[in-house]
Amino acid sequence: MIKKISIGLPILMSILFFFYYWIFSYVIISCPFWYHLIFFFLSVIFFYILSYIFKLLTQSFGDVIRYTVPHPSNIEGRQKISNNAVEFLTSLHEKDYARIVIVGHSLGSIIAYEMLINTFGNLNKLFKNVEGLEEKDIEELLKGSREESFNKMQVLGWKWKVTDFITCGSPLCHAEMILTKNKDLFKNKKELGEYPVSEPIKDSSKLFYLNKKTKKYIPTHYSVFKYVEWNNIHFENDIIGGKLRALFGQDILDHPLLNLKHLKGYLNHIPTIGIKTKR
Repeated sequence: MIKKISIGLPILMSILFFFYYWIFSYVIISCPFWYHLIFFFLSVIFFYILSYIFKLLTQSFGDVIRYTVPHPSNIEGRQKISNNAVEFLTSLHEKDYARIVIVGHSLGSIIAYEMLINTFGNLNKLFKNVEGLEEKDIEELLKGSREESFNKMQVLGWKWKVTDFITCGSPLCHAEMILTKNKDLFKNKKELGEYPVSEPIKDSSKLFYLNKKTKKYIPTHYSVFKYVEWNNIHFENDIIGGKLRALFGQDILDHPLLNLKHLKGYLNHIPTIGIKTKR
C-alpha cells in the first residue's frame, strides 16, 4: 500500500506539473521566450518542493500504517518491538525508582501507549505488603485524586511506578482510522477496555476485579490512567499529530504549540520513546 502511494504521488505530480505548464503557456504565449524559461524553471523548483513535502509525509505516516495495520509481513516485527518495550519498562520497575515518566513522539507514542497498558496488565496485581485491596481501599481510591490514588497504592507496596505519560505529535489522533476500521468499532473497543482511556470512571467493576482465590481486589488493566497522568503536546498545523482529548478521554491535557519555529521538528517527525526516572 505504502509503495503504491510513494510511486503514485510523483506520477500524479508530474501530470499536474505538465498540465500546469500547458495552461499557463497560453497566458504567457505572447511574452518573450525567456519568460517561458523562467516560468519553466520556477515550475521545476515548485515540483521538487512538493515532492520533498510528500516524501516526508509518506515516510512519517507510512511508518505508522506499516506498524498499526495487521499484515503477515509486519506481525512478527511488531510483536518483537512490543515485547522488547514491555521487557524494558518492566526492568525499570525492578530498580529503586520512586517514579517513572514515559515520553513518546510520533509513532513512538503509539508504541509507548501499548507498552504502558501491556506492562500495567502484568504489574497491576503485584504488591509487596498485601495480596490485594480491601473494599475500604477501593472506596478511598474512588474518591481520591490521581496523585492521592498513586500514593495510596505505594503505601500498600504496589509495584507500579509510572506516574506520567507524555505524547508529542501523536498519530493517535487518527486512532479511529489506524487502530480500527471506523468510529463505531473504535468506540466499542474502548468500552470493552482494549484501549484504556483517561477519564473519570465511577464504576468500580471497570477499575477493580475480585481475585476469587485471595478474596482481594486487584486493579484492572483498564484503570491504568487512574494512576497515570496523560499530557499531549501537538502542533496546530501538524497533519500527523493532533489533539487526543476527544478520542482518549477528557482528563488528557492537550498542549498546542503555536510558534512556527517548531515546524521543522514536526516535519522531521522521527518516532521516539523517552523514559525518565526519579529516585
